[in-house]
Amino acid sequence: MIFKPAPDDSDPRFAGYSVLQSSSPFVLDWDGDGDLDLVVGMIWGKVFLLRNRGTPKAPAFTDTEEILAGGKSLRTWLHKAGPWVADWDGDGLRDLVIGDERGVWWCRNAGKDGKDDFAAPEKLLGKEELGEGYRFKPCVADGNGDGLPDLLVGTTFTPREEGGGYGRTGGNVLLFPRVRAEDGPGAR
Repeated sequence: MIFKPAPDDSDPRFAGYSVLQSSSPFVLDWDGDGDLDLVVGMIWGKVFLLRNRGTPKAPAFTDTEEILAGGKSLRTWLHKAGPWVADWDGDGLRDLVIGDERGVWWCRNAGKDGKDDFAAPEKLLGKEELGEGYRFKPCVADGNGDGLPDLLVGTTFTPREEGGGYGRTGGNVLLFPRVRAEDGPGAR
């Protein structure tokens, strides 16, 4: 996460944010108060919520709150987390769809009474479906206009043609259309 102008250690507005190294943010109004909050994945697999207690024009973010899944840190399962928040299963609750270096994962929200309760990650797509690449970042949207949520997945790196390994040779954006909602969480 980059703040401009870059804060120094004496700026209290940014206290506690060093935990968000190599971050991947998602912006939404998490708490329904009319301003934008942040859900941020970081390199070690943890995902954090930063609530905006300021205004839309003058944001003031709270300390980080770690989002748990299956009662545990997402770090238990993931590495280099890139979160997206969407209702993946159509039950009216926000779910987490998270990409990492091994694939794309779904944390179903089974919460009640306005409280989130995310399940342990379930694989939606692995490297076998995604192909060569690294640091998969999902987007949930209706990519083909059929009214169902689809997965668009970006990759940060692709394999080098010469010399093997991974490098900054570009990346890809892949579309995985959902066929029917009743086909289940990973249906394409």
